[in-house]
Amino acid sequence: MGKTGVPGVSDKHAQRLDALTLKALEIIQDVNRSYANPPILITGSYARFLQNLCTAFNDIDIICTTEKSATILFEKLQALNTDEDSEITQSITFRPVPGCQAIKLPQACNIDLRYGDLGIKTMGLQVSVDSRVIDTNGARLAVHVPGVERPVWCLSFIEETRLLNDALAYLVENLDPLTRKLQRGVVFDIPRTLLFNKPQNAHERIYGLLIRSLLTLNKARQFIALHCEEEPETSNSRNDRLRQEQQRLHVLTGNLQIKLASHVCRDDFERRVNGWLATAQLVNDYQLKRQDFVKELLTMMNPE
Repeated sequence: MGKTGVPGVSDKHAQRLDALTLKALEIIQDVNRSYANPPILITGSYARFLQNLCTAFNDIDIICTTEKSATILFEKLQALNTDEDSEITQSITFRPVPGCQAIKLPQACNIDLRYGDLGIKTMGLQVSVDSRVIDTNGARLAVHVPGVERPVWCLSFIEETRLLNDALAYLVENLDPLTRKLQRGVVFDIPRTLLFNKPQNAHERIYGLLIRSLLTLNKARQFIALHCEEEPETSNSRNDRLRQEQQRLHVLTGNLQIKLASHVCRDDFERRVNGWLATAQLVNDYQLKRQDFVKELLTMMNPE
């Protein structure tokens, strides 16, 4: 058990991480040890996995709370490409992912870890720079992961919920004003929208904004389900803060749902997405899964 009281990960679970991924985690902790408040934190599904809140994860999401720590991390990971001591061929590839200041979506970088002569992908890392993480002990948890010498620092679920709540609050307040700006011809492209990553006009930019809002709403619903499994019974500073964020999550999720259901472009958006669903050519599992996910998002436009 770590010094924060968070249990370590069992060896059985740790076997899901290959040697190259463990090496990457070790590099992150090597950077962290130079700071009083570790600036590089595991977040997303793997952080929740480490906190025993879920049983599976895909890739590993990482928050760097400073630009400097992100630069150092990238340099150290890049150096693995020229590591002559490695017993296997390994490669680290970097792909920038644009952000959008208008919706407070930070820039990110997708990093693929590959090994062997065939370049088999072992794990993906998504690194974003986000300075909103608060510098308190409750925001960071140290977890022992077998195969990693130092404790792995991750974002606490309470802090991850706070950041999500802030994103929800921003969308609730700004969804309509941002829509009006786009209607007036102000241009800001919103990335990571599944269907409208290359908008051709203001309408498609608004549809991208709605998709991003639905993605945030979907995450909020997932967090509500996770919080239902962690109802605090006793009163202390941690549990009081957990209750506060749980209450915010429920209220803000409902408010965003109402905003989306009454959005001025809702009907046009639904027609456009339904048209895509009816005509999309599906040739692989990824496209099938994307179609199912888009259908799921579209249903959230309707209030329950």
